[in-house]
Amino acid sequence: MSGTPLPLLLKEYAKYGDEDLFRRMIAADAVTVNPDRHYGNFGFLICNDTFEKIKMAPVFDYNLAMAPYADWREGFLDMDGWIRKRGPVFGGSYYEAAKSMMTPGIRSELVHLKDLELEIPTDQKFTKERLEIMNRFKNIQIDRLLGGRRQFGFGDIRQKYEMSGNELFHCKEIKK
Repeated sequence: MSGTPLPLLLKEYAKYGDEDLFRRMIAADAVTVNPDRHYGNFGFLICNDTFEKIKMAPVFDYNLAMAPYADWREGFLDMDGWIRKRGPVFGGSYYEAAKSMMTPGIRSELVHLKDLELEIPTDQKFTKERLEIMNRFKNIQIDRLLGGRRQFGFGDIRQKYEMSGNELFHCKEIKK
């Protein structure tokens, strides 16, 4: 499958009844800007006895999704640049790839997901501020996939938390 274009991959997954699951994986990659969707991160469950493909493997790798290394020095100030540097393995952009996989069902789910606020425990490493940024990030990505032209902007969030004295938003030299 190495180097296989999206339409051929889609056709292969359709043979096993997993066309929709494959489409959803590509759409989820676009929403989360998952730069790690390479050919070793998805595939098929294989029968050990016959080595025949059974169906699409259910585990998708998202450990690099949602800009885990973005911060105010790189990423948040130019999210479009951040995304372009970490473009998808498939297609020219996350948006092109996902839009080519869009179905009415996926579109409907994106509409419902758009305003759903992610609620997860926060701590010193994954702060409330970062959660707020990621919720906005998700909503903007979905808006763009649905045809909108919303721009990234997190300055108001930065200002809100800088005013509260949160040290995580002040650029300090890293102590050796």
